[in-house]
Amino acid sequence: PNADNIYLYYTATTPNIHNRLSRFTVNNAGTTTPTLGTETIVMEVAPEPQGDGSSNHNGGAIHFGLDGNLYIAIGDHNADGSSFRGANHVSQRLDFQHGKILRIDVSGDDFSADPNRNYAIPTDNPFIDGDTTTFDETWTLGLRNPYTFAVNPDTGRIFINDVGEGTWEEINDGIAGANLGWASEGSPGGFAEGFEASAPSYVTIGTYSNPVMAYDHSSSAPSPFGCAITGGAFYPTGGTFGNGYAGMYFFADYCGNFIRVL
Repeated sequence: PNADNIYLYYTATTPNIHNRLSRFTVNNAGTTTPTLGTETIVMEVAPEPQGDGSSNHNGGAIHFGLDGNLYIAIGDHNADGSSFRGANHVSQRLDFQHGKILRIDVSGDDFSADPNRNYAIPTDNPFIDGDTTTFDETWTLGLRNPYTFAVNPDTGRIFINDVGEGTWEEINDGIAGANLGWASEGSPGGFAEGFEASAPSYVTIGTYSNPVMAYDHSSSAPSPFGCAITGGAFYPTGGTFGNGYAGMYFFADYCGNFIRVL
């Protein structure tokens, strides 16, 4: 929101591998010689104890929504599927930041006593519960590796690309409170299935939101097929190539070697 600031979301290596969201002031903003100034840590994402040292599935995308809030994608950090499959997986637990889209207000500070939490919680976030052990920042849960997502510049709609494990790639609707189903990869077409494990009492396991689109990893499946969805951009109204694609979503796949439109 402030042209004199840059928000940077990166993987820090000390004191251990974890995600960090920082705000940098910009000196000489609006000139041809801008330089980065002071770093302020906005959020530290705790290392994920179910995984392998958080070496992958870190997420990596941040975008401001049309509402002025900052949306942050965090992967499950390769949480151990054998021990924590189902409702006990970090992606399904509100006491973990992982496997989520978070939503914060960077213009305020609800945590003035904490130097590593310099933001406010939007009052309409869907999981605000007064429990200090859970993350009210949560906007959407049940994600595996959502390292790319996009905000429609005309409507504010959010599409989340989630890289699947062995079967499906998904494009999900990033609506408030949606549970997108991981750590169950789903049934044919990527549609969510229930979990066998019992859910912790603070997670409401009920209806899972199906993807807007899912495609298979198998080369024998109907086109398209691939292994790692990437890219993701909405074509804006009034774009360079006219309005024939206005509102449509372009995405790619690392293995499929394609760019497609939805």
